[in-house]
This record gives sequence, C-alpha cells and structure tokens, in this order.
Amino acid sequence: MPLAEAGVGIFALSTFDTDYVLVKRERLEAALEALSAAGHVRTDPGD
Repeated sequence: MPLAEAGVGIFALSTFDTDYVLVKRERLEAALEALSAAGHVRTDPGD
C-alpha cells in the first residue's frame, strides 16, 4: 500500500523463487521514499 498511497504505479512480476516490483525511473525516488517511510530497508544486491 505505501506505493499506492504515494501515487507510484508498479509492474509486478513473480517467478518460482523471486518477486519483482518494477517502477518507472522517473518515480524511483518517490517509490524509495515511500517504502523507507513504511519501514522497508534497502540493501545493495552485492552485499
């Protein structure tokens, strides 16, 4: 719900073992801010 409340549209993909949420590049910062405000933690895939 945080992305919907922030007005960020998504494209969701699910595979056997992973789910992906895609957002348009121009809405990326808004999406990251909304998810962070909702308590989600961003990690670098290389970590």
